[in-house]
Amino acid sequence: MVHAIGPKWKGGFGDEFSDLRSCVIKALDILSALKMKSISFPAISSGIFGFPKEICAEIMIHAAIDFVKEKEAQNMPKIDEIRFTNFDSETVAEFQKVFQKAEKSLI
Repeated sequence: MVHAIGPKWKGGFGDEFSDLRSCVIKALDILSALKMKSISFPAISSGIFGFPKEICAEIMIHAAIDFVKEKEAQNMPKIDEIRFTNFDSETVAEFQKVFQKAEKSLI
C-alpha cells in the first residue's frame, strides 16, 4: 500500500499545482517500481486541505494520463488499472467531467 499526502491549498499562489501533480507521479513511480498493476486514488488534498475539487481532478487525471503515455513511449511495463475512488457526489461529478473531456482527446 502506498500512502500519499498532498499539498494544502494556498489559493493557487504556492506550488500546490505542481506539488499535487508530483504526488500523483511519485505514487505511480513507486507502483511501477514495485511491479504492481493497479492503484486507487482518492481526490488528494480536496478534503481538509481545501484543494478545489475541479482543479484536483484536472491535475490528477492529466498526471495519470501523462505518466501512462510516458511509460508506454519508453516501452516500460504498464499499469493495468488506475482508479479514482471518491464517495461524495460532488467529487465524483468533477472527476467524471474531467475524465470525459480527457477521454475524447485520447481517441
